[in-house]
Amino acid sequence: MFVYMQFFYLPPVMIIFIHFVWQTSHGASVFVYIFVNKSMRKEAFQMIRNILKRKKVTTIQVVAARNVQS
Repeated sequence: MFVYMQFFYLPPVMIIFIHFVWQTSHGASVFVYIFVNKSMRKEAFQMIRNILKRKKVTTIQVVAARNVQS
C-alpha cells in the first residue's frame, strides 16, 4: 500500500488510516508482551512509577559581568 501511495493519488484520510494501521500492527506486540508476561508487566509498571516519582529540580544560575575600567 505504501508503494501505491507513492505513485497514485489517495485521499488524505486514507493515508492517515494506512499509517495508523501500519503503526498499530508493528506496535501492538509490545502490549501483548506486557499483558501476557507477568515479570515484564511488573518491570514496566515499576519504570513508570519511578518516572512519575522523580522530583523535578530546576536550578537557575545568574552570572553578572562587571565592567572594570583601568
